[in-house]
Parts: sequence; C-alpha cells; structure tokens
Amino acid sequence: TIAVVFIFRLLALNLSDITNGAKGLTQPRPGWGGIPWSPEIIKIPFYYIMLALLMLTIFVSWRIRQSKFGMGLIAIREDEGKAESVGIDTMMYKVLAFGISAYFVAVAGGIYSYFFTFIDPSFVFGIFTSVTMVLMAILGGRGTLWGPLLGAFIMAPLSDWIVGKFGGSQIHLAVFGGILLLVMLFMPQGILPTLIEFLNKRAKARNVSAGNPS
Repeated sequence: TIAVVFIFRLLALNLSDITNGAKGLTQPRPGWGGIPWSPEIIKIPFYYIMLALLMLTIFVSWRIRQSKFGMGLIAIREDEGKAESVGIDTMMYKVLAFGISAYFVAVAGGIYSYFFTFIDPSFVFGIFTSVTMVLMAILGGRGTLWGPLLGAFIMAPLSDWIVGKFGGSQIHLAVFGGILLLVMLFMPQGILPTLIEFLNKRAKARNVSAGNPS
C-alpha cells in the first residue's frame, strides 16, 4: 500500500499536463450567486456534507456486514483458501471491496479539495497522510464498524497537535511509528476489540462470583 502511494505521488508530480505538477490544482472558492463564501460561512455547509457522508459510510458498512457479501469478506479474511473451496469468488469479492472503499475515499477527497480550493500532490499522496489513515483503522480496531471511527477521533486531533508542535521536522512520523509499534505489541486487535474483550471478561468474572458466593 505504501509503495502504491509513492507511485501515485510520482505520477501526480510528473504528469504536469493533468495535475499541474508540483504546483498542484486550484479552483475558485465555493459561493452563491457568484459571490464566494467567507471563511466563517464556508465551514457550515461542508461540515454537514461531511457529516452526511460519514453517516452514509457507516450505514453502508453496517449493511455490508449483515449481507452475504460481508460474510464472504469475513470468510476471505479468516481463510482465503477455505473460502474459495466453498465457492466464493475471492477475486471478485476483493475487487468489489476495494472499489466500494475507494469510492467513499474519492468522494471525501473531492469534498476536501473543494473546501480548501487547492490540491497539493506532495500532501495528498504523502506518507504522512497514508500512515495516518492506516493508523486510524489499526488503532481503533480493524474489522469492526466503530473502531476506525474511534481511531479517527484520536488520531485527527493528535496529528494536528504534532504537526503544529513540530512543524515540518518529520518528527510526527517517528511518533506515529512509535504509536503503531505499541498498538501492535500490546493491543494487536485495536482499542475497541481489546476494550470489549476486557469488559466481557469482567462481566464473566462478576457472574461467576455471583453464582458462587462464599
């Protein structure tokens, strides 16, 4: 995945006829009746647009998890060979999963560019952006509905603080690498699955204690 990011970054920087190269792409600030919105006003519609996109993404993810397609994806994740042996077209399932996820990311990216009126290839295809998104899913809990959302609520303000604190010194990459290492060592399933497992163990221990009074 990281290698693909570097490939697209090089393409975006070199295909200047399409992407304008390192200068990036600019577009007019959104407005109404030819009058651009002020920085204070522009945040309001985009907030609700992104909120609606978030709700739609969660709903689609939930529906997929309840569907035959979602069960097939889980089977592929657990054991791709066995999934193929029971008749699941693993290639088609993986392509569809990639396409669905890429669609929502592309829509969010389009809204992002329309809000900021500028796209910088070095940023959108940068290692920092890619690592942040991957770390959101890993930190919150891969394979869960709410885990990536929890990871985003943690990583978004943390990344803003780190970048604001250290600027362009690349220290944020070392910090994120350390976070990723700690998560993989102590919470390989992510925060949400680990928390659920901990609460379930406590509930079972409480039930056992209640059923065997001293």
